[in-house]
Formats: sequence, C-alpha cells, structure tokens
Amino acid sequence: MKKSFEIRALMVTLDPWLASIFKDLSKDLGIDAQSSASSSGVTRELGSMNYESVLIDFDTISDPLPVLASVRESRSSKEAFVFAVATPDFQRHQAIQQGADFVFQRPVLPVKIWGALNSAYGRMVNQRRSSFRYSTELSVFLTRGVAGGRFQATTMNISSNGMSTSSGNHFTPGEKLSVDLGLPQGGMIHGIATTIWDDKHGRTGFALQYTPKMQARLDSWLDAQFALLLSPNFVA
Repeated sequence: MKKSFEIRALMVTLDPWLASIFKDLSKDLGIDAQSSASSSGVTRELGSMNYESVLIDFDTISDPLPVLASVRESRSSKEAFVFAVATPDFQRHQAIQQGADFVFQRPVLPVKIWGALNSAYGRMVNQRRSSFRYSTELSVFLTRGVAGGRFQATTMNISSNGMSTSSGNHFTPGEKLSVDLGLPQGGMIHGIATTIWDDKHGRTGFALQYTPKMQARLDSWLDAQFALLLSPNFVA
C-alpha cells in the first residue's frame, strides 16, 4: 500500500549503489528519497520542492560546496538535515565547516546509514511539521472592521500561521480582518487575518495571528492531523 504521507530527501551522488541503499533504507522510515538530475540543477529542485534532508556525495560530484551552500540558502529547505559523504580528511572538514550535519566516510556501511537516518528522523519530522499545510474544507467567517460586513468562506488548506480560502468575495493585499474558524470537533478559533494575495476569482490567501491560547488550540488540532498522515516508522 502506498504511504499516504512522506518526508522527502534529495540525493546528490554519482554512486548508484549509495543512491540505491540510501533510498531503500529511507523508505523503511517513510522517507521518499529521490536523486537529483544533476548537481547543477539542485538549486532549481530546492526551489520547486521542500526537502527535510539532503545527501551530498563529496567524493563523486565535482563541486559539492556550492550544492551545500544552495541548500542552506534555499527558502524552503534551509533547515534540512544534510548528510555528506566525504572520505578525504580535508573534504570532511569542509563539509562540517559549511554546515553538514552528519559525515560518512567510505566504505559506507548500510548499518551506519540506517543508524544516521534513525538519529536524524526526529528532526526531519519536526521540519516537516513546521511546513505542514493541511488540505481541508472548514467553515470560516471573515469580518471587515466594526460595520464592514461579515463574509463566509471555505478553507482550501490551513497551517499554523496561514490559510487559503474559497469564497465569492475579493480582498485587498494588506487588508486586515477578524477571522472565526470552526474546527471539526467543535469550537471556534478567533484571530486576525491579513490578506497576502487574492486571485480575483474567489480564492484568497491569508496570514493569521492568534492569541497564545487560540494558537495552542489550532496547533493541537493540526498536530493530530499531521500524526494521522505521517507514515509509521520503525526505530531500531
């Protein structure tokens, strides 16, 4: 059965054996590990997808330091856990100095890869949760000022600090509104919504701010949805 929710890893290596072993062991933890088409295309791939971990093979790619720099400078994957394979001492020191989190030296044994993946798994989960956006249809009410009108909308997705909605109304970027969000188990989340974008076809994106109590209530519900979607993992 296909896993319903996976953490993502990007592999940058010219070693087919390493890529195969890392991919297979990652799969056992619910991690979807994919090879980069080329080291020069890593920046593009980081821009189109969020990755919670990256494997960079200093031994086989010609210019690994810019690859590592592109990870740390990327918008969505800068906190990714970076595994490096660097056998010569000078490369190992370079990898560590430039922000690699774990460094293998050849020969790379499968048991060492498995142990490193297990050790890093908790951080990958936390990273995935921080960017978690849950696709769901919830009823939400938006109010403009004291007498500016109250509008009903439906969420398309929601995160800890934002949501996108579908409605028959248009909003101006920067516009602030009161928001009342109904959760499936009952109860309302109250906060302030700031319009980020509006496509003029009834779809709008908002940044959200809540009181600590409301934030904790929303995050508790999102945590439960995240746990349901996250594939079970085996920890050695």
